[in-house]
Amino acid sequence: MRPGSLRALVLPVGWPEPVGHGPVRVTPEERSEEGAGVRRYRVEALERGSGVIAAGDARWMIEVRGVRLPPEQTRDDTDDGWGESRGGLSRSWWEEQRPPHW
Repeated sequence: MRPGSLRALVLPVGWPEPVGHGPVRVTPEERSEEGAGVRRYRVEALERGSGVIAAGDARWMIEVRGVRLPPEQTRDDTDDGWGESRGGLSRSWWEEQRPPHW
């Protein structure tokens, strides 16, 4: 998980309430499915580190890792203009610049 990400935890109705230890928070979801025999919880990663969610004898280890950095450049210079309109250039000029497989 990454900080700020959410996951769902679904437990049978008879199980004890889950408790989050470490950089995770466990809260019951508003829409409950107790009629279906399960309860839903929301697991939120708060910050980096290792955490544990405990419900009775059951334990789940959660690793919250650092944020993924966006790439410095997401577009190549050759992408400029494909499918975009530029003022001053005619449509036929752009059609002539298309790659041969178009």
